[in-house]
Amino acid sequence: MVSNLCLGIFSVFDKPYGILQMFTFLTIPILAKYNGKRGEWKGMKWLFYFYYPVHLFVIGIVRILLHGNISTIF
Repeated sequence: MVSNLCLGIFSVFDKPYGILQMFTFLTIPILAKYNGKRGEWKGMKWLFYFYYPVHLFVIGIVRILLHGNISTIF
């Protein structure tokens, strides 16, 4: 069913987005390794507290470099 949706997106709407959606199946092996338990490393919490805002900042800088300082549309 998901592959049909991806092919529909690819053929009708946006080809790059459709291709991206076709590769989402690559996450299945990673998700299959989840054993239902929390991770043991306590530093993971702080890693993500740091990673999340930093990656948004980097993505924002790349957007400004590629497209200029465009406003956000709501």
